[in-house]
Amino acid sequence: MNETIQPIDNGLLLALQSDYLIEGYKQDYVELALFDYSLELCTGLFKVTEAYAPSDGKFHLSMTTVTNCISQIGIVYAGLLNGLKKKNSEVYVMEYNIRFLRPINELEFNVTAVMNRIKRKKDAIIYTMNGEVQQGAFSYEVTFLFPIAEML
Repeated sequence: MNETIQPIDNGLLLALQSDYLIEGYKQDYVELALFDYSLELCTGLFKVTEAYAPSDGKFHLSMTTVTNCISQIGIVYAGLLNGLKKKNSEVYVMEYNIRFLRPINELEFNVTAVMNRIKRKKDAIIYTMNGEVQQGAFSYEVTFLFPIAEML
């Protein structure tokens, strides 16, 4: 089938886009307020200090914001598990899977994490971490490469 691809007028293109994804997400400020951990599990409490006002007037935790929070939990947890006092290098996500089972409208929410699989490389550790956000509202699994060359 040979369809002709047609350009869209810039006005229509702008009108169809999400205001949140254009600029709104930049207005979301979330802080990691508490963090508890053991070798088996960690929990972080996040507080939304500022948020984009959605068109329906009701706050909901976005995919964009929550993936950043989950990533932050992984970085802090891996650093603690490796005895770091400071993050030394960039952490690289290899795979990210998340399920959104129900909306989160609270301005405070918990993220829990467990490191399930660990694969050691010469200069890095590959972690697979899974957990949930706000008692099962979202569930996730993320695999990331945590450099350790600076630690040796």
